[in-house]
Parts: sequence; structure tokens; C-alpha cells
Amino acid sequence: HERMKLSSDSLAFALAGAARALAAVEAGNALPRALAEVFAARATPAPARGAIQDLAYRSMRRWGLAQALLRELAERAPAQPRLRALLCCALALLSDETPAYAPHTVVDQAVEACAADRELQRAKGMANAVLRRFLRERDALLAKVRQQDEARWNYPQWWIDKAKDAWPQDWQQVLAAGDSQPPLTLRVNRRKVALEDYRAELAAHGIESTPVGPSALKLARALPVAQIPGFADGMASVQDAAAQLAAPLLDLQDGMRVLDACAAPGGKTGHLLELADADLLALDQDAERLERVRENLQRP
Repeated sequence: HERMKLSSDSLAFALAGAARALAAVEAGNALPRALAEVFAARATPAPARGAIQDLAYRSMRRWGLAQALLRELAERAPAQPRLRALLCCALALLSDETPAYAPHTVVDQAVEACAADRELQRAKGMANAVLRRFLRERDALLAKVRQQDEARWNYPQWWIDKAKDAWPQDWQQVLAAGDSQPPLTLRVNRRKVALEDYRAELAAHGIESTPVGPSALKLARALPVAQIPGFADGMASVQDAAAQLAAPLLDLQDGMRVLDACAAPGGKTGHLLELADADLLALDQDAERLERVRENLQRP
């Protein structure tokens, strides 16, 4: 679909990739699978994959708001799913109270993403007008759309209603927690380095962390894995603290045979191999996501 080649380290490239994934989500796909298909279809370097994934998840956490804003800003919804997704992704970034990018950069790069796409090239003027209008009327538009439950909470109405029924006193806190960005937690490979030694290594690089488990360090600020010391050498992996509790429950010993029958993306698989010298077979019904397992295990 590309009309001109975008640099893989540009925000425009990341926006274009995120828009493809988000359009697939709108069509009924789960986001992890949609991202895997985007990465498989294009030559996407690891840093760009991280940027695309970050944008996609940021946008999903503000999707109801972004869609409501687009309805206000466009007389009729764009016909192309990828264009709708691109505009919603940009609006999600522009409406964030703690923006990751300067507003003019988001607008410029969203227009560049349109210009690089054969199907969307003619819409670059419309995209520019919609996004610049949002910047001019930002406060008034946000106040207006946030009167709608789906825009305020970023969940479909049926889910909001279920949350109210299930937690009548706490439903607002529950929904707000789901909209917040989760912490980035690392699993330290204690075969290679002690937890406190690795924590000191992070501190030496200006990365603050807190121990939250025997092998877990929660970073004070999320950052791309390429910036994490020793990540490429297998000293640490990204894995939620709760997920790190699973592998030790097996009480794995050297020489045991283990079947990991639902392995993707490979966090627990790698953890098992760090705990013991075992004969492990990793399977998954999703061949594309199984590639993530291979990538994780290829690190030393």
C-alpha cells in the first residue's frame, strides 16, 4: 500500500503500523494477533516494533475518546478503516494529558503517513484539517465528548453497565485502572546476574527500579527494550510480576521433561529454562505468535 518509503525510525512509520493493527482490531481481531500480522507483513526492525506496539496500546486505552472526537471533527466518518484508525491514533496522542510527542509533530507525521499510503494519499488534506481543528478547539471538544460514557471511560457501554452491576461502589476506579498504562516489569535472569547486581546496573544507566518479586524489577518509567542494559544478552526479559509466579510453581528440577502447550509469546517458557536444565517442548496454536517464542529464546 505504500506510495513512498517511510523511515522505520520515524513517528509516521509507527503511526502507519499502529493504524493497520488498530483497523484489524476494529474488524474483530485481538490486538496481539493484529500486531503480529503487521510485523510479519513488513520488514519491521525491533525498535520500530516497540514503537508501533506502544502507539497501538496507548490508542486502545483512549479509543472511545478518540472515536467520539473523530465524530465531532468529521462531517462523516472516513470510509477507509485504516484512515479512521490513523486519525483515531493521532487523536489519542493529541488528547493525552501527558503527551509523548509534541502536537505539531503528531499532526505532521500523521499527514506523512497518509501521504505514504496509496489508498490514503488523497486524504492527507482532510487529515491535516481534522487534526489542526482539534488543536484549535481542544478544550471545548474534550469537555463535550467526555459527557458520553464511552468517551469518558474508553469502554463499550455494555462493559460499563456490567462494571456498574458487578462493582456498584468501585466501578469508576475499576474502569480507570484499566485505562492506565501498566508498569514495565523485568524478569532478571538469575543464572546470569543477581537481582541486586542487575538493579545496580540499571541505576548506573539512570534507570530507577523497585524489586517486586524474587526475580522481578518494576521500572519507574517504561522504556524501549533496546535501551535496557543487557537485554539483548539475555540478562533480563519483560514479564509481568504476576506472570513470574507461575513457573516456580512447577518446582522444576534438572532433567525433567516439560510441555508448555500454550507458550506464546514465550515469557514463561524462558522463565522455565532459567530455573532448571529441562527438556522443554513449547507449542502454541498460533504459528505467528510462536515466532515471538523463537525470538525470545534466541537471545543468549
